[in-house]
Amino acid sequence: QGYPYGLRENEIPLEARIMALADAYEELTAAIDPKKRLPHPQAMGAIVRSAGHQFDPIIVDAFVVSQEIFNRIRHELAEPV
Repeated sequence: QGYPYGLRENEIPLEARIMALADAYEELTAAIDPKKRLPHPQAMGAIVRSAGHQFDPIIVDAFVVSQEIFNRIRHELAEPV
């Protein structure tokens, strides 16, 4: 519904499906308002619950497998609060 030209599922470029999830993770864990930031486990839960709806389930599976890498990078790149 929300992707241009009516593309759905695998018609959406792989890169766009990956970036949608990565962007959402960043938004959940690094929101400008510190009160809206979620810790890694809560962000993971939100993303997993959105598999098959907002996010490609295959991309979510790959994200879950590599979640510790995402969490480590998030800590390394986090701006001081």
